[in-house]
Amino acid sequence: MGRKQRGATQRGQAGSSRPVFDSALAHLRANRLPEALALFKQVLALDPRHADSLYHLGSIALRIGHPQDAISLSRQTLALVADHAEAHRTLADALAVTGQLLEAEKHYERALALKPDAITYANLATIYIRGNNLTLAVLAVIRGLKIKETTKLRSLFVGCLQNAISIPADGDFRMFLTRAVLEAWKRPGDLAAVSLSLLKTDPYISAALARAVHTWPQRQTLAELYGQEGLSSIARDPLLRALLESTQFADIGLERLLTLTRSALLDAIAGNGDLPENEDSLAFFCALAQQCFINDYVFALSADEQEKVHGLGDTLNAAKSPDPHALAAFAAYQPLHTLASRDALQDREWPAPLRELFTRQVLEPLAERAMRGGIPQLTPIGNEISALVREQYEENPYPRWIKTASDGEHRSIDQHVHTRLPGAPYRPLGADATDILIAGCGTGQQVIERARAMPELRITAVDLSLTSLCYAKYRTEAAGIRNIEYGQADILELGSLGRSFDMIVCSGVLHHMQDPLKGWRTLLSLLRPNGVMDIALYSEVARADIVAAREVIARRGYGGSADDIRRARQDIMALDDSDPAKTVTDSRDFFGTSTCRDLLFHVQEERFTIPRIKRFLDEEGLEFLGFLLKSQQKRSNYAAPSASAGLDDWHDFETRHPAFFRGMYQFLVQKKS
Repeated sequence: MGRKQRGATQRGQAGSSRPVFDSALAHLRANRLPEALALFKQVLALDPRHADSLYHLGSIALRIGHPQDAISLSRQTLALVADHAEAHRTLADALAVTGQLLEAEKHYERALALKPDAITYANLATIYIRGNNLTLAVLAVIRGLKIKETTKLRSLFVGCLQNAISIPADGDFRMFLTRAVLEAWKRPGDLAAVSLSLLKTDPYISAALARAVHTWPQRQTLAELYGQEGLSSIARDPLLRALLESTQFADIGLERLLTLTRSALLDAIAGNGDLPENEDSLAFFCALAQQCFINDYVFALSADEQEKVHGLGDTLNAAKSPDPHALAAFAAYQPLHTLASRDALQDREWPAPLRELFTRQVLEPLAERAMRGGIPQLTPIGNEISALVREQYEENPYPRWIKTASDGEHRSIDQHVHTRLPGAPYRPLGADATDILIAGCGTGQQVIERARAMPELRITAVDLSLTSLCYAKYRTEAAGIRNIEYGQADILELGSLGRSFDMIVCSGVLHHMQDPLKGWRTLLSLLRPNGVMDIALYSEVARADIVAAREVIARRGYGGSADDIRRARQDIMALDDSDPAKTVTDSRDFFGTSTCRDLLFHVQEERFTIPRIKRFLDEEGLEFLGFLLKSQQKRSNYAAPSASAGLDDWHDFETRHPAFFRGMYQFLVQKKS
């Protein structure tokens, strides 16, 4: 056969393969993989150099769990068409699955050079994260977000920034960070540390912070604190305002600055100092008041300020047309709902920042209180310690949160476990597993996040505190969520419900009980065979700084009132950095009245060790599935065991690295059938 005849034959084969290829694509789009697989092979029998069929075979191989075949087929595709962007991406995906990260990175970069798309940027960012190169990961995520904002890219953005050491030099970074906080791509608190780092690069903010720390506790005017241009520049900063309005933060310097700003604003309202009266300054002072409300008014408070605030309240109650700045100043010391004139005031037309302040400090608290009659008491609360714990949590909703994470991917219980602990020795429950108990739900942030991710499930959420339950129920209804049932209950009495559950979540609760193991056994009696438990307990080893801080508090005779908490915090912040108790100031919980009360002033706390947990699991027939490690722990410099390693290995590790479980031990166990 001559050259012309061979060419004609090949063209004929290519032409005859087209209908088969189109049919294969139709099956692929309909997710009928076996049919698509057979037809793509048929195309290759007709035309062995059909690059797109080779590519699709490689893509299918990867989807059905054959990464080595995907690598081979993708390489064959690229041998025919070197600039096949999709084949580069599939090859990179398969290489990543098999752990060949450097080569995967090269093929992702080549795919992006040929055809930029959001999915490939997300996959490249994941490679960078696995290599602990968070700065490059953030830059890849930002480039992907500019193409298309996906849930995965938003999640990666927050995940990277929780642990980033350096801030990317990208012009869009601040904009995306501000949006992530405002729109709650994840919990805004997860972005507080990186937001503070970025804010401190602003010359006006850094100068004001330095002045506040240097002169503390001496009070200053706004002009003395911020200089001639500083306040107007800072007041316009959208990231600072977003942070103040969205979450508690952990930074002594910024707390000092805001405490002095609040005092200077109060003095300026009284005529002692100039008050910049413009839209930006009002928005900033309203954001300051939002922050004070979020942290339950934890800032240092002098007797002189208390007297001035009392007088300001009288003035506002009597005024026909109160000054918006004066309302913001009052709201930075006390909630607006404590004003006798609140109803008349909230009906007036106010600038947007003040309207938001009225919503947060008047409308929402009143709506929460209205929920009290609609929450059933499921069990009696007769245990003495349970009653004391309930009383502690009735003063304020705990923990107070403003925004919860945006919707993520929908998951079943099985998918949730496999995602959190891939490779764990988990026995799937199946699609019929739909009942979850959240024992100790607090103000509902975790409950709402689970309900959004698991909309097909029925969630029962209980807590001792009616105040916290009202907060949770109000926000659940506001979010339009219908698969949560709230009730007031004592864990010790839950056996009387006569119900059982496929999964029970009890995070940070058992260690506040008089007999934690008795409470744990009560929960186990409600867990179905093969059911899963998500447990979080305090570590005896990791909480040495908490114990040291509690000793300081006890020696100085402080109780658990808001005034005592404010004073005790100032004492602890003034400690030398070498003092073991000073380490508690690294915790975000230290920077709010209610969270600090839970951290350092709790009426009941029992800490655990890993050997004690292991003994209990063995006695009760529970299989340890693994620790749920936070992203910081996963990317620590320690050579930690795998998440699902045995508890003996983890005990040895914690002995060498006592601060690793500084938050809590959080882990999954499964009931043996």
